[in-house]
Amino acid sequence: LPDITSDKLKDFCNKIQRSAKGKKNVLGCLHKLMSDAYESGHIPKIPKFPTVNTGKKAVIWIDGEDQNIILSKIPDCDRYIFDFMRLTGCRPSEARAFRKIDIRKSNILFRVAFDRYEKEVEIKTKIERTYPIIEPLREVLDNAPDRDLRYRFTYSVTGKPYTRSTINRIWNRACDEAGVPRIKLYNA
Repeated sequence: LPDITSDKLKDFCNKIQRSAKGKKNVLGCLHKLMSDAYESGHIPKIPKFPTVNTGKKAVIWIDGEDQNIILSKIPDCDRYIFDFMRLTGCRPSEARAFRKIDIRKSNILFRVAFDRYEKEVEIKTKIERTYPIIEPLREVLDNAPDRDLRYRFTYSVTGKPYTRSTINRIWNRACDEAGVPRIKLYNA
C-alpha cells in the first residue's frame, strides 16, 4: 500500500476493463481500503485518486406551471395518485404501494414500495418516513375512489394498484397532450 501513488492509480484506472461506473466502483473500494489503512497508521497518506467521469446526466425537472398543465390532462379518476405524489414528494413506487394501514389521524407513513416485479419491499432508504396530513392531502385521501381493501390508490380500469408501466403510460400521455416534453415521472 505505501508504494501506491497517484500516477500508479491513473495507470491502474486505465487498465480496468469495465464501464466508467465499474471503474468508479473499483476505485471506491480501493479508496476505502486505503482510508482504513491510513486511519490504522499503516500508510502515512492517501494518494490523490483519479476522477472517473460516469457520464451521469443532470436531473431534468419541470416547474410548477408545467406540472399543473400536465396534471390537468390526467383523467380525473386517475389524478389522485399524481396529486398525492406532488403533495408528499414520495417516489412513484411508494405512492403505488401506499396502504390504507399507513394512514393515521394526523400523518401518513411511508414504509413500503413496489419493486420492478410489483412485489412489496421496504422503501429505498429503509427508514420509515412520516409526513403530516395537510388539508390538500386530506382532500386527496378522502376523495380518491376506494376500490381496494389494502391499497389507497388503484387504477380506474382494473381496480388494482397501479403498475409501473400503467402509471408511466398515463403520465407520458398527459405530457404529450399538454405539449410539454416528456420527463420521467420519477424526476417530475
